[in-house]
Amino acid sequence: VGGQLDPREATIDRQVTSNYGAMPQESINGSYNAGYDLGDVTLYSFGTYGQRKSDLNYTYRPATNANSLPGVYPNGFYPRVVIAEEDYEFAVGAKGVVAGWHWDFSSTLGKNRSRQNADNTINASLGPTSQTEFYVGTLVSKEAVNSLDLTRGYKVGGGNLQVSTGIQHRIESYQIKQGEPASYAAGTYTSSLGRPSPGASGAAGFTPDDAGFIKRNNFAGYLDVAYDPTRDITIGGAVRYEHYDDESGDTLIAKLNARYAITPWVALRGAVSTGFRAPALAQQIYASTTGQFRNLGNPPVLNLLQIKTLPVGSPAAIALGSEPLTPEKSTNFSGGIVLQPLERLTVTIDGYQIKVKDRIAITSTLTGSAVSAILIANGQSPDISAQYY
Repeated sequence: VGGQLDPREATIDRQVTSNYGAMPQESINGSYNAGYDLGDVTLYSFGTYGQRKSDLNYTYRPATNANSLPGVYPNGFYPRVVIAEEDYEFAVGAKGVVAGWHWDFSSTLGKNRSRQNADNTINASLGPTSQTEFYVGTLVSKEAVNSLDLTRGYKVGGGNLQVSTGIQHRIESYQIKQGEPASYAAGTYTSSLGRPSPGASGAAGFTPDDAGFIKRNNFAGYLDVAYDPTRDITIGGAVRYEHYDDESGDTLIAKLNARYAITPWVALRGAVSTGFRAPALAQQIYASTTGQFRNLGNPPVLNLLQIKTLPVGSPAAIALGSEPLTPEKSTNFSGGIVLQPLERLTVTIDGYQIKVKDRIAITSTLTGSAVSAILIANGQSPDISAQYY
């Protein structure tokens, strides 16, 4: 009224988010599968293609917040991010039998592109003339895989021996493309409500410093052996060697498994294995700035924070304590019982224990004067909180 907010806006709780969690989306998907028999060799190809549009509504921004401009949104607003995603994967290959060995050679190419736009929002630091729709940026993932797999069965000691082996080469890349300047700009506008945070509220665009590209090669080889000395016993083992040309390095993982049929309707099984997962490319270079509500203080008070996800190798992240990401390694023990009391009824009971070492996870939100001092010293805004992998 008269250019002033309704006094009730100071006490009403509008911290309600619509469609939080699973996002409304529209998808179009297609696939094909083809093959041609040349006699001793079979050619094949398959692929998928999809487009998806998703909407994500962020938490309500009240008109009393510095990041809201009552002249533009007199009743506050819900920022929205619209994600237009395109994804495809295509494979071609050939398979056949040579000297008793079943062979399969294939090449696969995949790509995912996620273009992000924000609307029903504002970059309040640019003032009332700020646009309300922004191009935030694009994320692109690519992967190309070449594989050769061989398998053959043997009769050994009255039992069946199955030997499988193969090699693989994978090239993968990840790219962050910057948004339009207005989506991340830090303007000079201030109001009686305070100094606004830079960038589009809810989903600030990827800055030139956030933009990046990373690529790596992976070479792998494996050997898998399974042996049935009798009808009631199966034992097996496998080893796999992985080499990455980045800091993930080399690793060797293995698995042992066994199954014993005590009676025709009761069997025991168990396995022990080691595992390995290299840091994802996105975890190594991902950077973004988002506005999120967090409870701070004691008693907790809801605050709107500008949270910066820092690349793990950036000067600011290193100053805060980040270290180069190392692969996750795991040890897995499992065992179970298989019951078949009736001809058409099978019951399985299994238990397992997995121990993961060097698990990769994002840090908690780092706040406070000491964090701000480190961020300022490394070229970051003093108005943000930080996190990193």
